[in-house]
Amino acid sequence: ATGGVRARERPMGLTYLAAGVDGPALGSSDLDACRLLNVLLGGLGRTGAPLVQDLCRRRGLAQEFYSEVLSLADGGLFCMVGAFRPGRLAEALEVIGRELGRLARDGPAPAELEQAQRYFHARQVCLGDMPEVACGWLGREVLLLGSCPTLDPPGALSALRPEHIADLARGLFRGRRFCLGLVGPTAPAELPGGWAGSVG
Repeated sequence: ATGGVRARERPMGLTYLAAGVDGPALGSSDLDACRLLNVLLGGLGRTGAPLVQDLCRRRGLAQEFYSEVLSLADGGLFCMVGAFRPGRLAEALEVIGRELGRLARDGPAPAELEQAQRYFHARQVCLGDMPEVACGWLGREVLLLGSCPTLDPPGALSALRPEHIADLARGLFRGRRFCLGLVGPTAPAELPGGWAGSVG
């Protein structure tokens, strides 16, 4: 055998979309609220988040959906990633846009926010059982900031209220266009060129 790479072209069964906007940097006063917004939208592996359940279970529009926050010393990124059923992307974007609009307008319900806070705290505890993950996450922040941060200073996340999340969501989403990455079968009418305009 002479080695090399073999590739076979075949149709893709899903449409993959990544949508991102500028997020808070490390040390930003918005970072705690952004971490909770991330949990509310399915980040940190929260498959039980209402939006994830709506897209993947109730409506069957997506096979997978989650959000993510990446914060660096001089800037950050808030992004959402999904694998959508062919021909259902436009409908899925409407559902996502309505949820972003709700959070920007009203913030989460108090019980919804409390669930997100409990989930975030539980995930922090889990980091103690995964030192390689904790070292990678905290080590990056030590290198960038020159000090070891506390992921949740005592009471910081617990003190946040729905209006704090709404303020952050308005700043992130209203009047701004997402940077989009799209791969897979998509009809021209589904291309989300003006999608950010639906977030109100």
